[in-house]
Amino acid sequence: MARVAVTLSLLVMAAFGQSGHPTNRSATNVDFSEGEIGRLPPGWNAPPAVLDAGYSAELRRGDCPGLFSACVLFRSPALITTVRAAELQQTFPAGPYLGKKICFSAWLRAQGPGHGDVELRMRVDHADGRREFFDSVDGPVEAAEPQRREVLGRVSSDAVSIWIWARFHPSGPAWVFDPSFGIVEDLLNQADEQSVRALIKNFADSRNAHDGYAVAALYSENGEWFGPNGGNAVRGRQALATLWSGVPGQAVRTIQSIEFPGGNIAVVHVTAQFAEPVGRHHESFIAVKENGTWYIRIHQAVD
Repeated sequence: MARVAVTLSLLVMAAFGQSGHPTNRSATNVDFSEGEIGRLPPGWNAPPAVLDAGYSAELRRGDCPGLFSACVLFRSPALITTVRAAELQQTFPAGPYLGKKICFSAWLRAQGPGHGDVELRMRVDHADGRREFFDSVDGPVEAAEPQRREVLGRVSSDAVSIWIWARFHPSGPAWVFDPSFGIVEDLLNQADEQSVRALIKNFADSRNAHDGYAVAALYSENGEWFGPNGGNAVRGRQALATLWSGVPGQAVRTIQSIEFPGGNIAVVHVTAQFAEPVGRHHESFIAVKENGTWYIRIHQAVD
């Protein structure tokens, strides 16, 4: 952990001190299929501080270890000074991936134990300046035999850019083989998304029918409703049944986005269009899956 912390601090200027604006219009040449042997593959870049320190990331074909069609070879400088790691990276707009689960994967190889390692990482930048980092569950590779690594993450609705990169910690060389990037078909999350959409629809229909007990049954036992700015909290199914039995009028509710921060939790952003009095309002639902069934845990009226 100490080495990682030191490396990150040394690379702030090299990697993340750069502008957060995408360098590519889309994911570009992710698989190293284009480019001139011995040079950086097009679409990819290395931070200037890394290149100035003497590191290189060279495209190879034909002489890649194993049966891989293309690879990038990381080389370290003869003398390693303050820059203790190198990166091969690219960034592109998040638009096509909003709400999707994405995967960045590759085969990795190092010279062998004690000679450094190589790993994959991914980052999602948000409109408000937040940054989400995703790592391979299996961690860096330091073995001489190629090993596959993948990094998975879900792109939330306010994301603006995605970064993908391979990071090399020397002392010996390391290789990155046949990387790929794309959307993951996640059948479990597709089923969960359908269930969450059905939950919100049932809520909207029961609310418009003024069936307070049917609405309350859609909340978890300790479910809560909060008025705008967190006021007027109502907790528990009995209190919620009383609340929703007494709410007049009709509203058309439209789901704007669904995010899954975890396997058993969903965040749903909804707009509610009221006919009388005429107006449009926003709501957020936090839904939880309990014993395989989705319930509303927190319901917040935003405005």
